Amino acid sequence: MSLTDEELNKLVNQMLALQQQYKEKALSLDELKEIALSVGVKEFEWKEMMEDAEKNADLANRHVHFKNYHAAFETAQKTISINPFHLKAHLIAAESALKIYEADKKKDYIHYAHKHAEEVLKLSPNETRAFEIISQVKKFTKARKSGQQKLVFVATGVALLIGLLSMIIFIVTQPKPVDNSKIKFQLIELQENANAAWAQVENVMNRRDEMIPDLLIIAQNENINYKKTHQELEELKKKLPEVTDDERVLLQAQISEKTKELTALIAQNSSSSQIELVLIQIEGAYNRISVETKRYNEAVREYNTLYKMYSNDFPEFSEMPYYSQK
Repeated sequence: MSLTDEELNKLVNQMLALQQQYKEKALSLDELKEIALSVGVKEFEWKEMMEDAEKNADLANRHVHFKNYHAAFETAQKTISINPFHLKAHLIAAESALKIYEADKKKDYIHYAHKHAEEVLKLSPNETRAFEIISQVKKFTKARKSGQQKLVFVATGVALLIGLLSMIIFIVTQPKPVDNSKIKFQLIELQENANAAWAQVENVMNRRDEMIPDLLIIAQNENINYKKTHQELEELKKKLPEVTDDERVLLQAQISEKTKELTALIAQNSSSSQIELVLIQIEGAYNRISVETKRYNEAVREYNTLYKMYSNDFPEFSEMPYYSQK
């Protein structure tokens, strides 16, 4: 007999309440089990909960392998909500939180990384990876505090500079002539940087697209109705050879939206482990696409800023489009 999702959620909530009730005591997993059985949890229910915790831990580890750190952190948390003594889940949560902080600088995750690394050391005092994570957390924390102190010094310096700049502006009456040749070279260089960044975006998009046929084959075997959405996606792709470079950026954003719609449709109508594995890989590709499109937009911003300042002097150049996705 297997627990339904509703039954499992009910038992997990009951377990969380028990953990909160006994949080002042250093309970072992056996003691927690004994308390759970005493309040009505069945032996087979306890066993299924532990098995579900192991499955979540394995899934979290797969997310880490494909660098889906947000998903890895959330899945590891599910394991810990069932089994607070799960060493592997705490370690995955600590590592994933650290990676998320490195990418997004969200300060909550630096706290999570430290907290879970400490839990690992409570369960396994000789776990070297936990010591490494705590060491990295301290370095990041120290760097963040140093950055805040620098902001204070910068603010003070800005106040002093305002007065100095006011004097300079008042004294200088004739601006130096602009060297247009240098500006043109800068525009060419920034434009090439943006083009190179876009080429990398399309590389990772192609990697995502290479996995779609595998997904469709499995979905077809499961009789999932995806043909209408897939046809709309193919119609968009047919336009790629016909559009300009600027239109291509906007069209690729539409293709990404339609691809996400297709994968979401298949995910909602399947429980296949094969489809789940392919979707995890596609999610990893989307994470890489997100990183590369961010770099592309930064390169475009640098180019567009300079272009708008000198657009009248260089009519042969034009503004480049940003990559924007809903």
